Amino acid sequence: TICLNTAEKSGGAIYTEGSGVVSGLTIYSNTGKLSGGAIYVVGGDAKIGGDIYSNQTQGSGGAVYIDSASQTAFTLGEGNVHSNTIGSNLNGGAIYVNKGVLAIDGAKIYNHTALNGAGAYVKEGSTLSILSGQIGNDTSANKATENGGGVYCEGDLSISDGYIGTNSTSIATATSNANSAKNGGALYITSTANVNLSGGAITRGYASENGGGLYLPCNANLTSGKFSYNCAGANGGGVYIATGCVVTASGLTITYNGAVDGAGVYMAANCNATISGGTINNNVASGNGGGVYGQSYLTLSNSATIGLASSSSMPTSSNCGNKATAGAGLYFADGTLTINSANIAYNYSTGAYGSAIHFVKGTARVSANIEANYSAATIATDVIYH
Repeated sequence: TICLNTAEKSGGAIYTEGSGVVSGLTIYSNTGKLSGGAIYVVGGDAKIGGDIYSNQTQGSGGAVYIDSASQTAFTLGEGNVHSNTIGSNLNGGAIYVNKGVLAIDGAKIYNHTALNGAGAYVKEGSTLSILSGQIGNDTSANKATENGGGVYCEGDLSISDGYIGTNSTSIATATSNANSAKNGGALYITSTANVNLSGGAITRGYASENGGGLYLPCNANLTSGKFSYNCAGANGGGVYIATGCVVTASGLTITYNGAVDGAGVYMAANCNATISGGTINNNVASGNGGGVYGQSYLTLSNSATIGLASSSSMPTSSNCGNKATAGAGLYFADGTLTINSANIAYNYSTGAYGSAIHFVKGTARVSANIEANYSAATIATDVIYH
């Protein structure tokens, strides 16, 4: 146990530039006045596990501050990292990576607040790798007043397993204990970042504006992973793709998300997105695009499924693939839509048009299995509306 210590500068409990593995520690009620309430890392590849809580700093990184020139990772192992505090209107409530490499391998990080990146803030040129563990908690999550409730990343981010969020099966709300922020309730990426998502789950994030699960303003390849139970007050419940991005998404599972438009995925103007394989279902938009709201350039391929793969009955308001006023499966506003291979089925439109696809204008080439979609309006039951 390391407790009740004060450092006039940084690292109230531990200042490290070495190697080694230490587990089972209890680190609490320490103060690093400038930064790193509990731990300050300047080098090495140490791995520290244990419970790290109630530490404080007047700067950033209530639990851990990394300022390392080393290209090897400092690793946070199994344990609970919670309830650490930082100075007002600063970034990185639990973790601040100013320079260096951080790996999260088993740690659970929750109950922090910050301006941006309440769980973790990663500066440009730094790296965060999530191998396992959890950033969030069902009873006391991380909350940012601006962006990135769980993680705010300017640098390199890789996620192979673990959660940014929780494994709860209830959708996030403004008043629930979810990772939350204005944009990127769970995860906010900046235009300088590099993203490699090959697994893991981004779940139960809430954004009062856009991107309940993920706010993505950069080019990215998303090759696996799950986005579920996220919610946005405006657009992009699961994923919000910002203006000008080129994104390839392969084999994603995007389910049980909510938003005004684009409950599963929302594409802003001048984007180019390819969705290959994967499943987008059980998403609900109060406006348009229950599964996907697309524009500019959108390609669906490799049997991407928007809706249910099969059902023994026609969709209803309470039992359907995706739901929206128009374009319950897919709403396409303007541009070039190419569907080479997709299944769009069992979606439910509460309005008059486009229970499967609502195509507004542009150019479309569609080769897809489109079946058993339903519109509640009495004046039309259109599968595709132009």
